This record gives sequence, structure tokens and C-alpha cells, in this order.
Amino acid sequence: MFDPAQLARIRARLIEKKVTGPCPRCAHPEFVVLDRVANPSLYDDLEDPTFSSITIPSIVTACSRCGFLSLHAIGTLGFLVNGKIVI
Repeated sequence: MFDPAQLARIRARLIEKKVTGPCPRCAHPEFVVLDRVANPSLYDDLEDPTFSSITIPSIVTACSRCGFLSLHAIGTLGFLVNGKIVI
């Protein structure tokens, strides 16, 4: 779980990267940063998508009105250093 200081750094970085537009589903302007990391998998084999060693650690935001979720790659946000999450 992220502590309040980490959540503030994440929110500031998203704003710095201009992730400030309204929700693409309901146009609400406010979002929250969830306090956990998502780790979606990418699959090489569509015939057998049961295992993947390729994941993208991600920050998750949710629309404050409709709950629409969006993922933001931790590495692109600059929070991945030598394979470790540093926020």
C-alpha cells in the first residue's frame, strides 16, 4: 500500500505528465489514485494465455464519479529504478 506521501508524489507526477483530462467515459474532471500497484500481464501465446513472465507494473487511477479505471506504467512515470519500484 502507498502511504500519503507516496500518493502525493504519484498525483504530482501524473499532473506533471499532463494526465489531467476528464474521464473518457463520463467527462468528470476528478480522479483518485488507488493505493496499490496493478501488474497486468502481456501474453506471447494467444493459443495458451495461462502464463506470462511479462508484466507492466502500473499505477491505477479511478474516476471519482463513474469508477472508470486507467493504468499508467510505473517505468514511464519514472518510478522504476533498476527493476525496483521507487516512489
